Amino acid sequence: MKYFLYCLKHYANFNGRARRSEFWYFQLFNVLIFIGIYLIIMAIKRVIGIDLGFLRAVYPIALFIPNFAVTARRLHDTNRSGWWQLLTIITGLITSGFVITFVYLVFFCAIWGIDMRGFSIFMEEKLLSVLLFVSIICHIAAEILLLVWYCTDSQQGVNRFGSNPKEENNANPDQ
Repeated sequence: MKYFLYCLKHYANFNGRARRSEFWYFQLFNVLIFIGIYLIIMAIKRVIGIDLGFLRAVYPIALFIPNFAVTARRLHDTNRSGWWQLLTIITGLITSGFVITFVYLVFFCAIWGIDMRGFSIFMEEKLLSVLLFVSIICHIAAEILLLVWYCTDSQQGVNRFGSNPKEENNANPDQ
């Protein structure tokens, strides 16, 4: 819990390095707290009948910057730029765009009976299906790459982002 609170205190600190334990404990408590909020909201809905489901969006929005910051510091610990985390965001947005386009073209046009001759290049060549598949594969590859980097041990000694937090004098996040 101390790492979670440490990350919240340094919510916009993109400088320095974060150990694996700091990163993973922050992620663990982040998920546990979100599950707790979800269960409380569901209990309120069941007991009182008031739907507070919109509150589920407040917690992730509130922790977006602290999560982004601790992830940047974790990447710094492996001597990589924090900008690498944008790789999954960009591939996710591209994939989402293809999914929305694919769903619109295939399902909504078929249901509503819209003439799809203007989209024949996408249907005859199956270009959109291939692009969707490739974007999903690229997104999964980006997620796996970052997961490997998150699990990689710290670079020994001092790197361009600061000193190694595993060293004796920097081991405590409460300093």
